[in-house]
Amino acid sequence: MLLDVEPKPYVEDFPPFKWSIFLRMSVDNPRKRADAEANRAALIAAARRLVSTHGRDLKLSAVAAAAGVGIATLYRNFASQEELILAVVSDFGQ
Repeated sequence: MLLDVEPKPYVEDFPPFKWSIFLRMSVDNPRKRADAEANRAALIAAARRLVSTHGRDLKLSAVAAAAGVGIATLYRNFASQEELILAVVSDFGQ
């Protein structure tokens, strides 16, 4: 019978969410993991090599393949081709 079913809990039935945990994690640990930093460095190095031959016609999938990472890893680090090229230029100056 339908009346014997327990009602679903409401939001008020759950403990309050602790946003401070996530904020503290991002503030206390701003460094990336070592493998993530290595992937970013590999992407910049691959982009530097490919920009010299392809210029603005650079394909992001080619950069990811040359760096040995997936396209999702590239987009986690750089939102666009312009952002990647800016990282190459700023890395070149260091």
